[in-house]
Amino acid sequence: GTGGGTGGNSAALYRLNCGGLAFTDSQGRTWSTDAAFVNGGDVVTFPEQAIATVAGTDLNLYQSERYWYGEVGVSPNLAYALPVTPFQEYTVILHFAEVFWGVTAPGQRVFDISIEGSTVAFSYDIFFEAGGFATPVVDSHTVFVADSTLDVVLVALAGVEAPKISAIEVLAV
Repeated sequence: GTGGGTGGNSAALYRLNCGGLAFTDSQGRTWSTDAAFVNGGDVVTFPEQAIATVAGTDLNLYQSERYWYGEVGVSPNLAYALPVTPFQEYTVILHFAEVFWGVTAPGQRVFDISIEGSTVAFSYDIFFEAGGFATPVVDSHTVFVADSTLDVVLVALAGVEAPKISAIEVLAV
C-alpha cells in the first residue's frame, strides 16, 4: 500500500536509510545509515528529485537508494541479513520510490521480494504500486524468524531495471 510507514514512536529494531545517511525524521524517529546488506550492489542519491508529498513521509528518505547490478540468474541478488532474536515475529516495512529518470512507466523496474526464504511479492513494480514517479510507497509483511537472521532479498528479473530500495524498517510484533 501507499503511505509513509509506521506510526509514531513504534519500537523499531531497525530503521535503515538504504544508500543514505543517518537522520532524525519529522516524527522524531532515528534512521541509521545503510547497514547489514550483503551483495549490496551500489548506492545513488537523487537530491534534485522532487519527491511527491505523502502524509507522514520524510522526503530525504526517498532520495537515496541501494540498487542491485549484475547478471540475472548468475550474480547474487541484493540482500539484507539483519540480526534478530530467533523464534519471534517481526513486521518488515520496505520503503520505495521510483526516482531514476530512466523509469517513466509501469513495467520498467520489476523484481520479486523474498523475506525469510518465502516470496512475499512477485513482480513488484514500484512505479505501478506508487501510482507514478517520485512517489513514496511502502510494502509491509509480518514474518516469523526461526534463526537469528532476518533475510530480505530483492530478486532481479531479466529484461527490466534492477531492484532497488530506499529504506527498511523492522519492528518486533
